[in-house]
Amino acid sequence: MLLEALGDGEATKPSSYREQGDILLRLALTEGKQGNSRESRELLRRALAIFEENAGTTEVETAERLAEAAIVSHALNERVDAKIYSERALAIYNELLNERRPEALASLDGCVVLHLLSGNHKEAAELLERALAYREQIADVTRKDILAFLDQFIDLFLMHGGGGAIEPFLRKSLSIRESMLGPEHLQTLMTLNKLGSALFEKGAHKDAMLILERVYTTCEKTMGSAHPDTATSLSNIGDLLCAMDHLAEAQLWFEQAIGVLERVLEVEHSTGRRMPRNLRRLNASADNEEYMGHEGH
Repeated sequence: MLLEALGDGEATKPSSYREQGDILLRLALTEGKQGNSRESRELLRRALAIFEENAGTTEVETAERLAEAAIVSHALNERVDAKIYSERALAIYNELLNERRPEALASLDGCVVLHLLSGNHKEAAELLERALAYREQIADVTRKDILAFLDQFIDLFLMHGGGGAIEPFLRKSLSIRESMLGPEHLQTLMTLNKLGSALFEKGAHKDAMLILERVYTTCEKTMGSAHPDTATSLSNIGDLLCAMDHLAEAQLWFEQAIGVLERVLEVEHSTGRRMPRNLRRLNASADNEEYMGHEGH
């Protein structure tokens, strides 16, 4: 039914090509996840043909769609197709950037992701810096907007082994959160956790330890010694010490974490209410949060 409707639309409603192409991309991902790789590849080809026919082969929109096709192919483990689409998208982006086309700067997100998926962390970080600088020049972009933009890439960098490259952006995110929310706010602590992960990946183990110890001290101060987040901050330090092969020290931190969790369970059992688990592991995504009551600029 959906494919038949799309076929009719392609013939009769060329003005809606963006919607048709978007649906075809989503359908391709759905087919691929069901193991129908042949159908998925054909749907990707159709989607890109629509975009190229209507937007031209050297335009930003086509580059964005090629990037999306590469990301879909990568998610479906179609690495050959992913490489082909990625190379085509990057070629268009590079041409537009060389021409200093402003619309290219406004749509670099997909290009950053492509470099990350290819393991090119340095190139991804350089493009992210350019994309960030462009956004910061826009008059109505708020600090909250900048945080949302940075957060989506921070998590991707950490997931794909680019912690060292993302450190400057983490520090910027941390600075904004500290000024907007304060040094003891949960979102600030989550960002500190991620910074600790990035520093460890970079090889700056002592700096990472200082960051994680700060998180633990703040959790104990603000949430108490019988809170799940305090236990998580303790176990994160234990994880770091384990990775550094300081096993005896790690054991002490893990034992403290277990002690905290035992007290948490006693509180939950007596009150009948489960306490919130907000802090995550070092490389986990922070929950989205509305910055109510804080200025955007």
